[in-house]
Amino acid sequence: MRELIIQQAKLRICEESIPRILKCISMLDLDEIWKKPNENTNSIGNLILHLEGNATQWILTTFTDITDDRNRNYEFASLENLDHTLLTEKLIALQSKLNECFD
Repeated sequence: MRELIIQQAKLRICEESIPRILKCISMLDLDEIWKKPNENTNSIGNLILHLEGNATQWILTTFTDITDDRNRNYEFASLENLDHTLLTEKLIALQSKLNECFD
């Protein structure tokens, strides 16, 4: 059962979700990535940072020796200065860390 859970997590997160997110953000311009349709919603960029924070806190710190130094407020701040390259690098680094964790 444990191996099945690990296999499915790796498949769903590392092999399906992160590549799809990377493909989608490559099709958007910076304004689209950071646009908040209204004050009660988050931008795509903020959601990517939130994904990184959640995966690090709940998966990596649980199963590796990575320290939980999450800054949740940062994830939802206005960070329009983070461009495609930085967001892509963050997702690829997360994918790499998760792959190591799942192997």
